Amino acid sequence: RGEIDRLPRPQGDVARNKALEVWLNKMLMRTLNEDEIEATTSDRVHKSQMGLHMYKVSPGDLTFIGLRENKDRLYEVLFVHSQGLFDSLVGLVRQYCPSPARGQALEILWATAKALVLSVGLQDADYFPDASS
Repeated sequence: RGEIDRLPRPQGDVARNKALEVWLNKMLMRTLNEDEIEATTSDRVHKSQMGLHMYKVSPGDLTFIGLRENKDRLYEVLFVHSQGLFDSLVGLVRQYCPSPARGQALEILWATAKALVLSVGLQDADYFPDASS
């Protein structure tokens, strides 16, 4: 929860929710390559929504899947858990890993965490009916 408090909060929840949306878009934009950005730009998606759009969590995409009313809560969950997991791994590595191995250790732990999140989601066919086990 501490990370979320570092977001700008000029005018309460509206500004805070917009800050979460901006942060998520910025982080997701970092994962896109030039071809994806160019393709999205040709779809007339504004840069402020490009990352969200590519991962299908823009406000418009959420309306389509029935989650628009819960957008702010969803964005908060994505922020808190992604940033919290990363901060926890960084803290663990800083505390227990020798300096020269920290980068590699963090890379291994982050890859493992991503695999676990995927695996946990795939264990229930009700959530991912098209996924093969």
